[in-house]
Amino acid sequence: MKSIITGLLLGTAILLGQPSFGQTSIQRNGETIYTEVERQPEFPGGKRALSTYLMKNVKYPSALSKTNYDPGKIIVRFVVGRNGVVKNVEISSKPAAAEAQQSLQNYLASILNAIERMPRWRPAEVNGERVASLYVLPVQVFVN
Repeated sequence: MKSIITGLLLGTAILLGQPSFGQTSIQRNGETIYTEVERQPEFPGGKRALSTYLMKNVKYPSALSKTNYDPGKIIVRFVVGRNGVVKNVEISSKPAAAEAQQSLQNYLASILNAIERMPRWRPAEVNGERVASLYVLPVQVFVN
């Protein structure tokens, strides 16, 4: 039986919104969302707790493990609001899987669902003030 280990390559790469050179925030729906901050947002308990949370809450479809399909890295991006609530969750980079499309869609939906249900984060800060910020979360799946 294969064990599925969902590993996380955590980072805050600023890939969202494609800000212009020197731009440190973008506007979305009348809200300022920072792409560069003095203090990054943080999941309660830090990166290790985030990894544990996702391993417990993201379901890897058995149909994918039966096909030996390795989806590789999936990039998820979202906004951590000033109040720490995660919102605007989306998959920004996903693999193609013609032979296992439905199973892959179920897996991506599981990732989105887990992130949307996350507890409140410690929000980012700029000049000592809590701000909404972009967060990019690469999710790497290792099948062994």
